[in-house]
This record gives sequence, C-alpha cells and structure tokens, in this order.
Amino acid sequence: MYKEAGFEIVSAGHMFNPLFLPRLKSILYCCDMIMANDAGSYIGQAAYLNKPCYLYHQKLDVDETENKEDVQEYLIRNTDNFYKKLFQTFNTPQDYISKEQRDMINYGWGNDLVMDKEGLKKVIGEIEEIWIN
Repeated sequence: MYKEAGFEIVSAGHMFNPLFLPRLKSILYCCDMIMANDAGSYIGQAAYLNKPCYLYHQKLDVDETENKEDVQEYLIRNTDNFYKKLFQTFNTPQDYISKEQRDMINYGWGNDLVMDKEGLKKVIGEIEEIWIN
C-alpha cells in the first residue's frame, strides 16, 4: 500500500547488527524528512542531520494473548509523558524542525550538547589526567 502511494520504504536492519548505525545514518542523510508510527532514537539522529520528522500515532489493537512482554512495553510506552509529548510535538508533516521540536530533541537526546572532536579530546585528556594522578 505504501509503495503504491509513492513512499520509499527502507530499513537499517536489526539494531544489534554492528552496521545498523552506519546504515541508519546513510538512510537519514539521503532523506528529506522521515515519517514513523513509533518513537525511537532515530528522531534525535535525524534532527542532528536537520531532517524533520513526522510521527503518526497509530492506535494498535493489542491482543493480550500475544507476547506478554511486547504488550506490556506497548502499554507502558503509551502512558509515558515524554512519549505522549513526542507524538503531540511531531504530529504535523512539515519541511522544517520547529523550536518546540528542537527543544524536545535537546531534552530527550541532548543534541545541543554534542561536542566536536577537539572538545571531546579535551574532555578525554582531562579524564586521563585525573586517572593518572
């Protein structure tokens, strides 16, 4: 149905595959924006690359006879305030990242605290100095 509507569907593979993050970065780098029906770390990663995100809150019919851990995780996530606020903040398709969205990303993923290589080398040097002494 999505392909017929003109959507390109891609996957970075399983999250425990060692190439998962490089693949995800490549996918995000090539896209104009992302759309998903669940919240994940890719939201912060996409925002870091300045790619807008649209979250479609899809209500799922949960079959209580299915995997109990999956059902429990789904129910917990849907009562979490940050999770709910993400869906409220990213509920409109748009070609930019709003200030409210940027604030959520900074709170949830710390994108405003990312260091460049020199800053990171400095922190590691300071930690190493403390360890030596």
